[in-house]
Amino acid sequence: MLIWALIVNNLLPDRHYPNGIQELNKSQSDPVSADSEQFNQLNLIHRSDLHSALIEMDAFVDVSEDELTKIFNLSLMHSYKKNVGDILCRDIMTPVVTTVDYDTDVEQVWQLMIEKRVHAFPVVDKADHILGIVSLRDFLNQIKVKDNSSTSTH
Repeated sequence: MLIWALIVNNLLPDRHYPNGIQELNKSQSDPVSADSEQFNQLNLIHRSDLHSALIEMDAFVDVSEDELTKIFNLSLMHSYKKNVGDILCRDIMTPVVTTVDYDTDVEQVWQLMIEKRVHAFPVVDKADHILGIVSLRDFLNQIKVKDNSSTSTH
């Protein structure tokens, strides 16, 4: 019966039994892509934390760590949506956008950032076509930092 169960489970797409053997084969065949695939996915918990929790349980769970991580993360997302609801861009964006002209004085843009408590402004031309943005980062990139390291003679 065990051999029959192994054959049936391993012939079905996306179903492998036992899960540990598939993960071992996957990590041995291409360990780099297995790791990079993990980092490309949205993981709300770290794999090492999940592994530690499974060891602490001291019980056999017939589900792979990847599947368990996916189940946990999906349940967190569903819980978040249930508690917060759907959030749309209009819910978090600034309702009235302040723009600055291409010829606006830099000090005036800085004062507007402080006054409006924003980090960036769209820059527009005379016809209100967007040319780009000016941001806090642009201001910070203009700061010249002195190199205070002293050169000593040996």
